[in-house]
Amino acid sequence: MKPIEKVSIDLTPYEGKKAKIEKVEVVEVKSVWVDGKQVPKEKAVDTKCLKVSTEKLSEIEVKGEKKELRASELFNLVQDDEDNWGFSTNEKAKLNIFMKKMKVTHPEKLIGKEVLVLEKKGFLSFNTE
Repeated sequence: MKPIEKVSIDLTPYEGKKAKIEKVEVVEVKSVWVDGKQVPKEKAVDTKCLKVSTEKLSEIEVKGEKKELRASELFNLVQDDEDNWGFSTNEKAKLNIFMKKMKVTHPEKLIGKEVLVLEKKGFLSFNTE
């Protein structure tokens, strides 16, 4: 086992700032939730989520490499019987609650909308409720 240097970034200067949503994209992530039940990390499965990101807030250097700093949030997607991915129509779904708050009916219409940046557990996000 070797020591690992963890990069720490002070995110407090960004909290409370307003930023416009710039990207709405489908990304693949590992999930520990399978058929509504939590499974151990080693049994995590690939799934798709909708990643909603703001415009670039800043540019930082991490281990000699420049990275864009953005606020983002992941929203669950669902799969139909024909293996097509889409967003849930359930009014209690996190994405639907957020879209209602933002007064849009489709995720792509979130682009250009302004959100308030928050720091959540070491990441930049925004209020979705």
